[in-house]
Amino acid sequence: MRQRFCCKTGEMINKYEFDKEEMDSTLVAKWRGENGHDELGINDLEHWFNKQILTLYYQRNGRPDPEYKIDAEYEVLADDDIPDHKRAELVSELEAEGIDVETMTDDFVSYSTIYRHFSECIDAEKGSDDDDNTDTDWERDGIDLAKENFRDRVTKSLRTLSNKDRLAGYENAELEFSASLRCDHCPTRVPVETAVEQGYVCATHNDLDIAPDASSVEVVSSFLA
Repeated sequence: MRQRFCCKTGEMINKYEFDKEEMDSTLVAKWRGENGHDELGINDLEHWFNKQILTLYYQRNGRPDPEYKIDAEYEVLADDDIPDHKRAELVSELEAEGIDVETMTDDFVSYSTIYRHFSECIDAEKGSDDDDNTDTDWERDGIDLAKENFRDRVTKSLRTLSNKDRLAGYENAELEFSASLRCDHCPTRVPVETAVEQGYVCATHNDLDIAPDASSVEVVSSFLA
């Protein structure tokens, strides 16, 4: 019977034999900027964790792993914007050295998995409960997570439609996604990130004691060739 883990992050911690308590503590410390660590966002923690996997996988398979090579090769393997020929060159090189690239990259965790590991598995929070007015990183991470999940799900569905020959031109198109807030009292509309940064939706009506309802949140997405 397959062993159950809290999430994929926990499964990878076990698979690569990281010390779970130490890894969880390090992830949280890096997230909060504690214990001498620079403060990292969830997206940076995703990349940091995956580079630990990449480093250990290389070590187990006898490939030299200087830091500059780890950073450069991880980018080639994980960045969707890298040209296909460049990724193919690295994959060919790694496979010639006995590296199972597909298995290794399948072990990489996502932004949302790291976020859920914090919020659902180890119950970690970034800010103090007494400092809700000054620390909004947790909330911003939640917004970023929702957008990332939306993008992932739409991308997978569109790719499937393309594979079924029900969506022509997908491979030459780019998915654009944005979320905005619209004032209930005038046509003012601003990106969610801008509203969070400035602390209000509409400069004219921000003093009204009326909170915008859910219908004022608009999600806009489009395909561009």
